[in-house]
Amino acid sequence: MSSIRYAATTLAVSALAAAQCSVQGTTTVGAEATQLGSCPTFSGNIAIATDAPGTVDFGMLGAIDGDLIANNAQNVATLTANNVANITGTFRMINMTSLFTMNMMGLRGVGQGNRGGIAWDTLPILQSLSFGPGLDSAASISIQNTQIQDLSAVNVKQAAQIQVSNNQALSALNWATTNCTNLTINGNGYSSDGANITLNSLEGADSISVRNASSLSLPALEEVTGLFAVESGGLQSLMLPNMTRVGGISVSNSPELTNVSMPKLQSCTGDALKLINNDQLSGDLIFPALTQVRGDLNITGGFSSVQMPIINTIRGTSYLWSTQDISSTCKQFGPKGTYAGSKIQGGVTCHSNSQSASAGGGGGSTGTSGGSSSSSSAAAIPGFIAQPASLFGATGLLAAMLGLM
Repeated sequence: MSSIRYAATTLAVSALAAAQCSVQGTTTVGAEATQLGSCPTFSGNIAIATDAPGTVDFGMLGAIDGDLIANNAQNVATLTANNVANITGTFRMINMTSLFTMNMMGLRGVGQGNRGGIAWDTLPILQSLSFGPGLDSAASISIQNTQIQDLSAVNVKQAAQIQVSNNQALSALNWATTNCTNLTINGNGYSSDGANITLNSLEGADSISVRNASSLSLPALEEVTGLFAVESGGLQSLMLPNMTRVGGISVSNSPELTNVSMPKLQSCTGDALKLINNDQLSGDLIFPALTQVRGDLNITGGFSSVQMPIINTIRGTSYLWSTQDISSTCKQFGPKGTYAGSKIQGGVTCHSNSQSASAGGGGGSTGTSGGSSSSSSAAAIPGFIAQPASLFGATGLLAAMLGLM
């Protein structure tokens, strides 16, 4: 009889232990987080209470099959979960104003498939991560508004979404990521020049947006199916030696940018090619492999020429504006130039010797064309590309010419 009671008691204790390691929804913890340390894996979501104490320690807990969430737990200064190897859901920390240290030496993966990932925002004094060797995988990564100085521990090869924004103490980001869906890196670093961004293994993405970077290294990048956008910061050179295809390019408002190189770029398949409001952009802009731009071509700066020796189609408007003498480029884009005929399907505006590298800078000589089928002696005027006579009529064409004299 006693053996039966012993067996029953053992089963009850085992059932209780199993229940403590599994919940249907979310369990909320504070100082008692260490009680989960007896679980090899906790199944369910864990939320850190808003009134949790300064230290939250998950002891020997081995994994979380669910989410780990901390929203507005403003007393927590130290979060420790050194034995947690995987979090299959979302690791979310929002508005943790006292969090200074995070110890997760065993963490290797966050999220599963397209679900979950890292979502950290408004951790204003978090400076360091103790992550051991670092992450092997994350479904997505969003790290914003922290004081983290080094993100080398969050270094995954693939992620669906990556956003690293407004981390003022982050002066450099060097990851081995090879592919991602959407990559956004904005406003990191103390100075207006921004952070040094090194993604030497990145081969492809659906979209890339980089704002306020002092340098950007993407030597392996081959294709961006959507928009590739770079804006502001202290970037001096943009080298894309292996880029072959892109949906669209926008490089803008980078006052120190002098050099852009895309020697293998073949096509802008869905949008424009824009290099605009980069006052120091200089030299010859040569696109030796470019065959088509399905949107607009818009380039402004202090460049000497634009050369596209094998271009077949520019479907949108071509707009070229330089502080230098680009009259030879203007002639190439004119009705009798190299790119005439069916190559330029939209209108053309070409402005040479402008007083400013930005549109509307004044000075210099300007011309416009409503299409590449035009022909007129007005094209002999330096910097001018004439409208087709079919758009003006004889009287309008003469008026247009007199207006430039």
